[in-house]
Amino acid sequence: MFGSLQENPKATSYDGRDDDERIKYVIRKSPILAVPWIIATIILFLLPLLVPLILKYIPEGSPVLFDGGSVLIITVLWYLFSFGFFLQS
Repeated sequence: MFGSLQENPKATSYDGRDDDERIKYVIRKSPILAVPWIIATIILFLLPLLVPLILKYIPEGSPVLFDGGSVLIITVLWYLFSFGFFLQS
């Protein structure tokens, strides 16, 4: 019923269909094709959690690259991009 290929599907229509047309096949993408973008989305959402672990190895006397407000804005933009990637995929 929910396969990737259906022959002679019943109760299937589309916009612009004429009365003399018949639908012979309904072909859908395989669910396995969703795996790469799901993995990429998970990585995008988890990557900011690794940043504090990386920053822990920066020496004490190093100059500060970003203040607190900049870090917040960068984080919000990162998750906005990640969510957009998720919706687009």
